Amino acid sequence: MDFFFNLAPLAILVPLLAFAAIILFANPRNRLSSSLAIGGIAFSTVVSWGIVLATRLSEEHIWQETWQISIPWLPSGTSVLWIGLEVDSLTAAMLFMVPFVCLMIFIYSKGYMNFGTDQVDPLYSRFFAYISLFACGMLGLVVANNFVSLLIFWEIMGLCSYLLIGFWFDKSYADPKRITPKEAGLKAFLTTRIGDVIMLAGMLLLYSRTGTMTFQEIFSEESLRQLATTYAFPGMSWAT
Repeated sequence: MDFFFNLAPLAILVPLLAFAAIILFANPRNRLSSSLAIGGIAFSTVVSWGIVLATRLSEEHIWQETWQISIPWLPSGTSVLWIGLEVDSLTAAMLFMVPFVCLMIFIYSKGYMNFGTDQVDPLYSRFFAYISLFACGMLGLVVANNFVSLLIFWEIMGLCSYLLIGFWFDKSYADPKRITPKEAGLKAFLTTRIGDVIMLAGMLLLYSRTGTMTFQEIFSEESLRQLATTYAFPGMSWAT
């Protein structure tokens, strides 16, 4: 059963490699670009479903356990920040749906971008590179085991949202009041960056109180009790 769990990092890495391959090598060839993107997310889907199947068939009742891998990444004073992945019951449920929906979107996108017709989008390959990177960020977010990993993959998704919302950046409209894709992408980027700063502030406050960024440690009964019973301001606990 550990075979599929050990492949979990590849479910994230393969779409990232597809993005790099399209950008560096396959960009002039539309068919190869979409094939790399679809093949990458299809591989992630198979691995993810294998993980789900392993959790269902496990005799060790892994639904009540957690598989994880962590790597020391950034020294911080007397402690070290880690990056890592974990699979538990909730993660397995998400892994059943997220890569499959991505796969359906990737396949649909071939027609959406008019592949095989005279109206094929000139940025066809770039589009598949962007959605491959987006899938990498989304799957990484699902299996992140701490706030550092979550922030990294969240920012990847934020970048891809900006790139995809403003994908047709050269499009303009006769109506000056109608927002262009370029303007929409910039608006989305600035809005989410404001939210990201607030999220980062919350992460730093949690770290200042707990000394860790790992979900399991922060959400432990002892840690949650301490956060809920100590107050940053009158009437507002550190948990808030």
